[in-house]
Amino acid sequence: MKIGQYNQLTVKKIIDQGALFDGGEFGDAFMPKGQITQEITQGQEYKVFIYLDRDEKIIATFINPKAEVDRFSCLKVVDVSEVGAFLDWGLPKDLFVPFSQQKHKMVLGESYVVFLYLDDQKNRICASSRLDQFIEKEFIELKQNQKVDLLIEAATPLGYKAIIDDYHFGVIFKDQTPQPLQVGQRMKGYIKRVREDKKIDLSLMKVGIEKFDDTQQLILKKLEENNGVLNLHDKSTPEDIFKILKMSKKVFKSTIGQLYKSKVIDIKKDGIYKL
Repeated sequence: MKIGQYNQLTVKKIIDQGALFDGGEFGDAFMPKGQITQEITQGQEYKVFIYLDRDEKIIATFINPKAEVDRFSCLKVVDVSEVGAFLDWGLPKDLFVPFSQQKHKMVLGESYVVFLYLDDQKNRICASSRLDQFIEKEFIELKQNQKVDLLIEAATPLGYKAIIDDYHFGVIFKDQTPQPLQVGQRMKGYIKRVREDKKIDLSLMKVGIEKFDDTQQLILKKLEENNGVLNLHDKSTPEDIFKILKMSKKVFKSTIGQLYKSKVIDIKKDGIYKL
């Protein structure tokens, strides 16, 4: 059983107060009655999230938290005390950030990108905004055009600093972002290049399509998001085209004609296809 993560556990016993799940060497994990949001059967296995309550008792829940151990998330401060800050992560017990793990003193009501970890002594789930200690900077096995998950960590004079696959830092330069991004925003992106100094440049589109203008890039990006197919063509209504692409039919027809001539799409009766 892994604390702070999802586990497949078997219902050991159903009692008046809730249910007990078999946690192996950790002992039983208790699910309060109020957190049993689906029908359960003794002896059956279920996917549950494990955390510790205020009394350090192991709790199982069907509630999906906003974050989990060994991952980065952007969470809001809901309380500040003499010992640290507390974040809302969607569970009854707020998430603790010790003062020693705050890069800058946290402010009530503000949101911060943090990394969740287990306290070595008590298996207590904590968070840290000192992110550098959890980032791998040396062993980088990323390739150009590799699709990755991104979490925007900060805005910088150059663009945006992002966390790649919960593992590396990278930068999206301003000329790669057609619109402003928000700290905490999650999105798909691509590896543009890994530099000799091991810094990583990112793109929101595959390398190679930056040569196209904004309208062409928008259609190519929509194709990427829809497995290479868009059910739009020259017979589509202006309303359907605008609903998906926010452009007029005239601009759409002109743009797909240019992309067709560049041999990056094929136009068929039922839609356009990325080559």
